[in-house]
Amino acid sequence: MELVNTIFDVALKIAKAVETARENKAMCLDLADRASTICNILRQDRDSGAIMTAGGGGGQASQITRHTLERLKAALDDALDLVESQRQSGVIERAVASFTVDVARKFQLLQTRISDCVNDLKYAKLVAADHRAQDDNTRAAPLKPSSFPRPSDLVKQLQPPPLPKPSSFPRPSDLVKQLQPPPLPKPSSFQRPSDLVKQLQPPPLPKPSSFQRPSDLVKQLQPPPRGRRIW
Repeated sequence: MELVNTIFDVALKIAKAVETARENKAMCLDLADRASTICNILRQDRDSGAIMTAGGGGGQASQITRHTLERLKAALDDALDLVESQRQSGVIERAVASFTVDVARKFQLLQTRISDCVNDLKYAKLVAADHRAQDDNTRAAPLKPSSFPRPSDLVKQLQPPPLPKPSSFPRPSDLVKQLQPPPLPKPSSFQRPSDLVKQLQPPPLPKPSSFQRPSDLVKQLQPPPRGRRIW
């Protein structure tokens, strides 16, 4: 791209102007180093075709790349003017410069402008890579008409599920049966009062014939008779 070659020329002029700068030498060198680094990045991208890919065509990446390179060239032009202004060494010139402009602030602003341009160029490269990936996927696997859902299918998906059939609802008579308490036991399962009285009565006493008579008890308690003596 012609604009990239113009940026290379401006960066080379900045490097030569630093050699003759007498004021703010350190800041001039930092600015020249930044310009040289940017040129190395652009040169690598140009050789690999990244800038040509991002800047070609009329897409978003092309617009970002073109606009960013124009801003970068404007920032480097201002940097060249600032470095060349540091050649003055007279006492009057230095005094006027110190009262009219804040030189350190201008160096800082130029560094920021150049850094912003670098970030925008990186963004443009990402956008271009994303577009290339989308184009490759589209060419590799084009969408078939059958892959799109039909309107009737969409309507079916959006419809609510059908209500259950009336036969699945319980009848009122069934609900009444479910809510009724269990039936009481039949009267035959209850015990009669007479049976309960019999169970609570004590056992009967033994019959009188089963008791021993007093005479029998006396006989049992008497000692056995002794045998007779034989004289």
